[in-house]
Order: sequence, then structure tokens, then C-alpha cells
Amino acid sequence: MTVLIESGLKKIIGLDMRILVFGKDGQLGRALSRKFTNSENVIFIGRKDCDLLSTVQIENCLSYYKPQIIINASAYTNVDEAEVNQDMAFAINEYAVQSMATYCKNKSAKFIHFSTDYVFDGHKKTAYSELDICKPINVYGKSKYNGEKVIQNILDNDLPGNAGYVIIRTSWMYGYGDNFIRSILKLSKQTKLLKVISDQFGVPTSASWLAIVTGK
Repeated sequence: MTVLIESGLKKIIGLDMRILVFGKDGQLGRALSRKFTNSENVIFIGRKDCDLLSTVQIENCLSYYKPQIIINASAYTNVDEAEVNQDMAFAINEYAVQSMATYCKNKSAKFIHFSTDYVFDGHKKTAYSELDICKPINVYGKSKYNGEKVIQNILDNDLPGNAGYVIIRTSWMYGYGDNFIRSILKLSKQTKLLKVISDQFGVPTSASWLAIVTGK
């Protein structure tokens, strides 16, 4: 499942613009690096380059690179551990996003942000759309939803000329790195009987495909 929440944008990516990508070490970040492999003006930032728990480091990074487009492919994504490490989940999924959105407002930069289907409660029997009411039921979902809200609060109804934003909600991403598909394949080699929950449904999304869509 991939849905878009869009504000003020016709075509957000222009390869003559300086693009800063947060989350270079994740599945999507790696896919984006392959997508923009020949683009000298696309800069990739990982954990070692900028600590997203530090507002000061984020602001210093943005001030140094002065991007015209921010792509935020970073996130705290461990759903179970988020229940224990709540401060870290909100710091990365909400407060770091707030710093990025504030920069975009002040510098009229464009913002592409990736969110999740966990902003919903999962009770709907059919596919979700961007118009459905969000009702997260765990810390991970709440932190990601808060990230969406700070973007909208900061960049909605902004001054004419500001570039706007796109929020992309996606689910069950797979690519290079740990993911559900790789886990199942690994387990299938280790045991003849697999026990998997049967009450959770999702739509696997290729990180490579999502990177291509983002770059269009």
C-alpha cells in the first residue's frame, strides 16, 4: 500500500536542484542511492553523518548542505522496540522531522517524507486511502503520525512561493536489508514447519520501485 498526501507540488524532483537524503543506510535509502547514482547534486546522509536524536546536528547539517529538496527516508521502524524506547521513537519520527520541515519553511525548500500504514488502527476491511481518519494504536504508529502532523502544521497554508511537501505512506517494504520476506526465506531453510500469524494483512512494497516513483 502506498498513498500520497500532497500539498502545493506539481513535480517535486528537479535534478538541477541540490537534494539531501536522510537515511542512506536503510532499505529505501539504498534504493534511492541506486536511483540517483549518477547525480552529483544528491547527497546521502546516514547515522554516522548526522545523529537524528540531536536537533543541533540536524540543523547544522541542513545549514552546511543548504538543500533545495529534502528526502526523509530515515525512521525508527522497530515496532516492538518502540514500545520500550518511546523517547527515541518520537525523537526520530517526530522531532527530527519537525526540524527538517522548519528548514523547508524558512528556506522555501521542498520536502518528501515517508510514513506508514501504522497510522491507521487496522480495523478497516478494505484498502485504506489518504482520506481515511488516522488512529494509530501503538507507539510506532503514533510517532509516525505525529511526524506527519508537524509537517502539515508547519508547511500547510504557507506563503506563496514555498515549495510544499509530499508525504508517502507505504507498507511492508522490502529491499536490501532485513525485512519480512527475507525473514521468511531464512526461516524456511531452517525448519520444515513455519508458524506465522494469520490476522495481519499488508501489501509488500518494493524499495526499488518506491525509489523510482519518488524520482519521477
